Amino acid sequence: MYLWVLEANAVARRFYERLGALGLIRERQKSIDDAIHCFEKVVDANPGDASAHYHLGLCYEHQGLDGLAITELSKALELDPSDTAAASALQELQR
Repeated sequence: MYLWVLEANAVARRFYERLGALGLIRERQKSIDDAIHCFEKVVDANPGDASAHYHLGLCYEHQGLDGLAITELSKALELDPSDTAAASALQELQR
């Protein structure tokens, strides 16, 4: 039974990694609503994913949702203080 749980966790991890990759594709295609949907699911499943928070913040910014963007970019920076892109995007939003 324990092996089954490990396999299920590995499958779930791969699913959310692929969902994050799909979010990146949708973001690049300017399908921002679809990208937001993907990144929100990734963040819900893995709140420690700094990259998902960063990209979700960028998508929110693109939609004019500055408050949500600031929240997500702040979280990305909290999780990964070395993320200069998140720091720069956050600083630009707070001007």
